Amino acid sequence: MPRGGHNRGKRKEVCTRGHSLMGDNLYVSPKGSRQCRKCAVENHTAYRKTTKGKLAAKSRDVRASGWTLERYQTSLLAQNSGCAICKIPFEIFPKSPFCDHNHATQQPRGLLCSRCNTGLGMFKDNPSLLEIAAGYLRNYESN
Repeated sequence: MPRGGHNRGKRKEVCTRGHSLMGDNLYVSPKGSRQCRKCAVENHTAYRKTTKGKLAAKSRDVRASGWTLERYQTSLLAQNSGCAICKIPFEIFPKSPFCDHNHATQQPRGLLCSRCNTGLGMFKDNPSLLEIAAGYLRNYESN
């Protein structure tokens, strides 16, 4: 009898960890390999925790905002590893620096902490709104 004779051509119904390979739990890669979604998520989560996975994620995030890794490293040094706005060192924040960019032109601007990045986003990168907000705060400043 040839090797694997009686099961040849049949599709597995469970993965090696015992999860179903049917219906919504089946992931088929672009190359055609089959994997259960639960295992795919677990494998991806484990990969993102490795040094290689962290670098790949940072590289992808940096490229998506018009930056290069070289520009990122240069800006990090130029900003003394601190936020371009508040100057607080990035090591204090749980997330790595955000690569700020002009959303219309994708032109890189600077590296920001999560708070400053969120603040600019909330004001839709509009300098006029930020100036109005600053005036408002000055008007109600306690002496």
